[in-house]
Amino acid sequence: MMSSGCVERLDEGNPDEGAVMSLMGTNVPDRDVQILANLARCRVGYIPFSYLVLVVGANMNLAKNWKPVIDSFEARLSVWKAKKLSIGGRVVLIQSVLDSLPVYFFSLFKAPYKVINILEKNRRNFLWGCSGESRKINRVSWEKICAAKSDWGLGLGSLKVLNISLLTKWWWRFNTDACFFWKAVILNIHGNSHGAALIPGRRNFTSV
Repeated sequence: MMSSGCVERLDEGNPDEGAVMSLMGTNVPDRDVQILANLARCRVGYIPFSYLVLVVGANMNLAKNWKPVIDSFEARLSVWKAKKLSIGGRVVLIQSVLDSLPVYFFSLFKAPYKVINILEKNRRNFLWGCSGESRKINRVSWEKICAAKSDWGLGLGSLKVLNISLLTKWWWRFNTDACFFWKAVILNIHGNSHGAALIPGRRNFTSV
């Protein structure tokens, strides 16, 4: 990424093919980007682009940009045969695999309600052994299933709560980390008139 004279090269493609880097510019003339790309022997990239499946530079308030997360959920579910697993086995898979898939995304962006509902539906259907168009009676409410084990639930937890918790961790780090470069960047951009009590930015945050 190139901005204000700073250049970062991102790994892309097959290392055996030669040009495996992309150079992108923000508020920089295309001609300058092309010149620097030629000097660095890499290709010119464009925003938005995909990095670790995440669409960088896209509006993550739109549900369509969360399609990679939803697809990864459904891809895992298509491999497993829920009917051949016990309830305990399904719970273990949900906790160890499915719930870990969106963590990277949830730690950076506030997921739209539509996305949360789709992911929760996938978890719920897998737990009850639903597949395709087949439906089964949910004998226990999903809220009760997600409750902590101490409250007689299965301890699956809510994806919405997970999302907010991961984003709130940045607020905690902002108040406790004294010498991190990312904190200095935020303070230089937004100012520090509020001190360390609040994170600069909108109250209804949608991303880090």
